[in-house]
Amino acid sequence: MPKEGLKKVLITGASGLLGANIIKNLPENWQTVGVVNKHKINPPNERASIIEYNLLEEDVSRLFKECGPFNAVIHTAALTNVDQCEEDKDLAYKLNVKLTEEIVFNCAVNNIFLLHISTDHIFDGKDGNYDEDSEPAPINYYAETKLLAEEKVKIGGAKYAIIRTNFFGYNVQNKNDLAGWIVKSLRGKMPVRLFKDVFFSPILVDYLIDFIVEIVEEKKEGLFNIAAGDSCSKYDFGMKLAEALDLDKSLISSISVEESGLKVKRPKNMTLDTAKAKKIFKNKIPLIDESIEKYKELDKIYNQN
Repeated sequence: MPKEGLKKVLITGASGLLGANIIKNLPENWQTVGVVNKHKINPPNERASIIEYNLLEEDVSRLFKECGPFNAVIHTAALTNVDQCEEDKDLAYKLNVKLTEEIVFNCAVNNIFLLHISTDHIFDGKDGNYDEDSEPAPINYYAETKLLAEEKVKIGGAKYAIIRTNFFGYNVQNKNDLAGWIVKSLRGKMPVRLFKDVFFSPILVDYLIDFIVEIVEEKKEGLFNIAAGDSCSKYDFGMKLAEALDLDKSLISSISVEESGLKVKRPKNMTLDTAKAKKIFKNKIPLIDESIEKYKELDKIYNQN
């Protein structure tokens, strides 16, 4: 049972960039159960517990029975490596679609609010500035599975919210997202090549969490784009990051995605329209420069050199 006065929240993918940061930045009235599989993490505070549970092989219903009851579930677990999804479609389907279906079912039968994390990757990238009513058109298997997962959430019978997003931030694991890779490379005096023709609307994970908390606290239902209020190319993002952290921008060069030799096709323009979120949420949608400025502050705290 949740401790008196606390909201009990289950977080899948608790060792990932988003899941771990949610647990680290818990609201004072939240008690969380974070589920990890291969990557162990230590609970950052007394209101967080971490359990090892293979969601693909063990009974998901048992997890809900033994660790609940929950007020909400935040489902962040997914196979996000685009190339791996293409190479191992069976695993991608099991983790991104089948697991989501089981999570939705258990939320529905237990009357638990579900917040599902989706992606800007579900569009073909021909137009950009996609809003919540834009027609998805996946161009790789990762995107296909994430879109299928959204459909499972919508028809599963649980009260839900879906967030489409693209985020960056500091990772508890010893691995880097795009921002972390750029910073680590530049600090190591390594050259960085970034796409000049791939556009996105990245938001710092800390700001994204503010919206996640608001959705869970108020049980705001629906589909929401939570991303930056503006957009840029991957190359411009790297230049902004280098400028903010006083790193050598001359190490960054631009490249077209067409000449990159990537095995799996990616959308060129994944920018999201956040007009709906600006109207609905109390929290303010940040601009990319604001997210990077906050990232700079966090960099001093984490002291990642």
